[in-house]
Amino acid sequence: MNTPTTARIVAVLAACASAGIAHAEPAFDAYLPATITTIVQGRYSADTPPAVKIKSGQTVKIDTLNSTELNSADYTKVLTDAGIPLDTPYIKETIAALSAPAPTDPLGRLTRVGRLLTGPVYVEGAEPGDTLEVRVVDLTVLSDFAINRTITNMGHPLATITPAPTARVYKLDRAKKTVKFNANIEVPFWPYLGEMGVSPSAEMGMYTANRPSKLTGGSFDCPDLGKGASIYFPVHVPGALFMAGGGKATGANGKVNYFGMEVPLTAYLQFIVHKDKPVPQVRAENATHYITFGTADVLDVVMRLSCIELVDFLKEKAGLDFFFSYSLGCLAIDFNITRANTTGQLMHTTIPKYIFISDKPSYWYSGELAPKYYLPGNYFSPSKKQIPLAGL
Repeated sequence: MNTPTTARIVAVLAACASAGIAHAEPAFDAYLPATITTIVQGRYSADTPPAVKIKSGQTVKIDTLNSTELNSADYTKVLTDAGIPLDTPYIKETIAALSAPAPTDPLGRLTRVGRLLTGPVYVEGAEPGDTLEVRVVDLTVLSDFAINRTITNMGHPLATITPAPTARVYKLDRAKKTVKFNANIEVPFWPYLGEMGVSPSAEMGMYTANRPSKLTGGSFDCPDLGKGASIYFPVHVPGALFMAGGGKATGANGKVNYFGMEVPLTAYLQFIVHKDKPVPQVRAENATHYITFGTADVLDVVMRLSCIELVDFLKEKAGLDFFFSYSLGCLAIDFNITRANTTGQLMHTTIPKYIFISDKPSYWYSGELAPKYYLPGNYFSPSKKQIPLAGL
């Protein structure tokens, strides 16, 4: 039923969509296209040569590819069955990357197809003991379709009862910024990079993609790290050697069937080195929240580690002792299951900035927020005015 409240909500979403497409391309200092020479398949390693070198404060335009971790033959079949031409931009590059020699592990064994990462970006002046801040200035979806799929036997909560591996192709409306899920369901865009990380040191060894690490980042798959987010990485090697991939048109916390709406993305990322200010592990923030993480292979352990990291953050941020930090976590802070996947379970806490009433707003981003902030259940318009509830 088209109630006045429903009409207002639709108008809000339309305004958000218009705001999202009617803007000029952000300024950037370097361009890193996704080619056979700039794509790294499924790993972070200190011996990977940089694809581009920049200075602290500069912005890089980075193209990313996404095969949903399918091999070349399976990826080609999914697209062909959906009637998508294989010479479509970014599909050609993806097939070429998948057709390259298969990666090997440190023992020389062939590894399964991993996420396609673009990079590395070498940031001059970044040294071990520093912190690298990566600002997500903007994200642009590059295709008119997205792939969501699931697998059997491993990786997600219902893997053992999933009847068969399935890949479905969904049509995107890039003008409206929506995914056409079926005749009655449209899902609004909020693009984000599922994979962002820095290189481990040589002593730490090679880290695989599609797995989160509190020390290097990697597969965080966190919808709250879209446009306007800042992610803070400990630096382990000179230059930090940052890479990105795993683009999503949209996705939800939990990542329960193992994949989001997987797409190629162009990311505009600004890199800032904070000298001699190490963070103990990867942290983040956006315009509305501070964000901390906990990761392990068992969800109970993830929860415990998330609580420990939250307590540590609040001790630093607000000078609280253990009890008050832990108490605030119970009273005002959400614990979100980011990844319910057996390749590394992840939880992120969202700590609302508005509770710190003496802080003066100074965040670098003040633009559009994720659609969830404008949908029923939140009741805010883009102008931050409350939308009246039906019947009130």
